[in-house]
Amino acid sequence: MPRKSGCRKKAKPKFQPFSPVEIYRINSPKSYATYPYLSYNPTEVGAFVCDQQRNIIMCDDASQFPTFVSDIALPLDLNVGYADYLNEKALNQTKGEGKLPLWQRFLKWIEFTNFDTHSVDFVARRGILKFIGFTLYNHFKNPWNFKACKYDGCVYIHEPDPEKRSTKHLVHNEHLQKAMYWGKKFEDYVAKSHDNVSGSYSMVLGNIGRYKVLLGAEIDAVRTGNVAGKPEYIELKTCAGKKVREKVSFGWLQSYLSGVTTLIFGCRDNNGFVESINEYPVSAIPNQFTSWNPCSMFGMISSVLNWLYKNLEEGMSGSLVYNGENEILLIQETEHFLPEWYLKHLQKSKSY
Repeated sequence: MPRKSGCRKKAKPKFQPFSPVEIYRINSPKSYATYPYLSYNPTEVGAFVCDQQRNIIMCDDASQFPTFVSDIALPLDLNVGYADYLNEKALNQTKGEGKLPLWQRFLKWIEFTNFDTHSVDFVARRGILKFIGFTLYNHFKNPWNFKACKYDGCVYIHEPDPEKRSTKHLVHNEHLQKAMYWGKKFEDYVAKSHDNVSGSYSMVLGNIGRYKVLLGAEIDAVRTGNVAGKPEYIELKTCAGKKVREKVSFGWLQSYLSGVTTLIFGCRDNNGFVESINEYPVSAIPNQFTSWNPCSMFGMISSVLNWLYKNLEEGMSGSLVYNGENEILLIQETEHFLPEWYLKHLQKSKSY
């Protein structure tokens, strides 16, 4: 069982690099298939939004989250504004400099709420566990590279530059560039944002194997007025009309990890026109689409986290690398990535 608050060894004052390269061998989906994925049991423990300057604004509820627009007329032309988007992107290569990186927004939430990090074993962005679990079914073998370090018994995992990962393979492929923009444009059409809000986030606790994880996840939209009285969190995706079956496993894992209850696809043609919008309850998807196994994806995540926690000693840091082969590497690093303001917060919390 994960260690309880107050039972951990005193942290070393500085991070020390480790020397060996550890290797995790990826097995077949069948070997992970007995994992009980429903035991994850995601529970929201907080929420916040960011303004245009990426400042954190705490929320008591989802009232400031984007609202899903259900009565929109079809078809939707996802090409609108594409040329302006490219021009603005070229002019604003340094737009994010000096602003709080995505993964540090979740650390800010921990600081603002004084969340007890001794109660969890991992802190990460939702997308990191998504990529780890989906590795089993990613036929394109897309590589990924994350950073990990252990401080005071808690493993922090983050991706240094997610924007670079998502765009580097698009440079010479105009259709893929357009497809990425189409996804953003679909969200603009069907999710009505509040003024000066640039992102909406949920903080979720879950159980993976013997560990407790705290995940930060961006929420695309909410819908209110359901019978339970709670806001319905929605994940928005686009895909070519006939390829929902190919995309749904990735969307399901992303949604379930963050406690999102509804996955919505804007089904488009090859010219970027959405002709239909299909909704899928996240809880029903595994029974509706059977070409992949949710137990296997969570079994993979659990196995990798268990391996990582055992091999990443207190004070160690490293790169978690998948290059498209059947193994994951944990490679020596010389520097940690936790910001000084966050370390000061952790030290201050110990004094209370």
